[in-house]
Amino acid sequence: MLGRAYHYEAEISPALFAMAVIAFSASRFRGLWLAVMLVAFTAPSALGIARWNMPTKAQNRLREQLEAHVPRDKAIAAPQRIAAHLTDRERLYMFDYWRMEDDYKRADIVVVGYHGDSMGWYSFKTFEEEKFPRMLPDLHQIYADPKDPNFRLYEVDARTQSQLADVKR
Repeated sequence: MLGRAYHYEAEISPALFAMAVIAFSASRFRGLWLAVMLVAFTAPSALGIARWNMPTKAQNRLREQLEAHVPRDKAIAAPQRIAAHLTDRERLYMFDYWRMEDDYKRADIVVVGYHGDSMGWYSFKTFEEEKFPRMLPDLHQIYADPKDPNFRLYEVDARTQSQLADVKR
């Protein structure tokens, strides 16, 4: 409840604000309390929001890597934090959520990497040590960034895709 910047708190904030207005409506300090509540419920300042939304060097590097190496005409699978940068793609799958871990098989290209400590649902370490080894037999590496070993592209084995199509039938 301390963040106030996520959708999880959205349901409670209007009710808390309304209760504060009602609670202090009879008070001679009503104006002061309303000002305090306005500041408290509007979360970070405009400058704080602007700084939070400014891309970091690592995020800019990721954007450049994606533009340079991820084809636009293929189905792409990526962890959620990379998928957020690929939402302009027609066929985009995420594979780092519970019960979505096999969705990479629906794609042509799998993008692995992230510009921080986490890929989204899993930490990079958990992904590399536990999840990714299960995916590797279905993948063939087609690109590895020599400057950033965390950024790699894989092609999904055509046999894996045909097996998935057979299961759907």
